Amino acid sequence: MALYFVNWDNTNGFENDYEFVDYRVRQEATFIRFIDWNVFGTNDFRAEQSRRTGRVFNHSETLLIPREQFDNYPVFPWGTVMLAASFIVYCETRNIYFDGNGARLEIKYRFINDNTIEFINR
Repeated sequence: MALYFVNWDNTNGFENDYEFVDYRVRQEATFIRFIDWNVFGTNDFRAEQSRRTGRVFNHSETLLIPREQFDNYPVFPWGTVMLAASFIVYCETRNIYFDGNGARLEIKYRFINDNTIEFINR
């Protein structure tokens, strides 16, 4: 599982980039990190949901969004960054990687000033 930040304005480039030599270098994306499937499938990353407890996640971490992801300021005072989790599959016969899809999360924001961004939960 590979994690990326993708500027919302450039998602078509990322979504169409499904075959590559190095999964860390993707069109229109900033690579965050790789989580091995053997680790991702453990209790460390487990999530549960019930009416009694709500959502419970065993794993959490802070991710720093690179400034480049907010390149539409000051043209637009708002935008969307996408957090993409992609299942990466390696093909030994062709020596390339494929994006086996995954999950996408939209993070909406607006600029308060040159140094401050507010995340909008809608």
